[in-house]
Amino acid sequence: MVQIRVMSSDGPRAEQVLAELLALIEASSTLTASEVERLSYRGGDGLRVVFDVQPADASGPEGPQASVRVEREPRPRRERRPRALGERQRRALEGPP
Repeated sequence: MVQIRVMSSDGPRAEQVLAELLALIEASSTLTASEVERLSYRGGDGLRVVFDVQPADASGPEGPQASVRVEREPRPRRERRPRALGERQRRALEGPP
């Protein structure tokens, strides 16, 4: 399976590139593209999409090959705890004896 991902923090520009890319593949007699799957984008108005690309002759008598994709679920970020001070840093904060 060959995948193409389009990702950008600039959503409108990425949408424009995606549209042009899909138009090129659609116009091609040698390639076919699967449905575009929109993935979550963490932050801002960016875009993150993925789709499969196959040779046009990759489909057999039953039709196009099926593909299965699993995207991991985003997990909440753990809060970072401040690191413990080393011996030198503690002495520097305490000052001279």
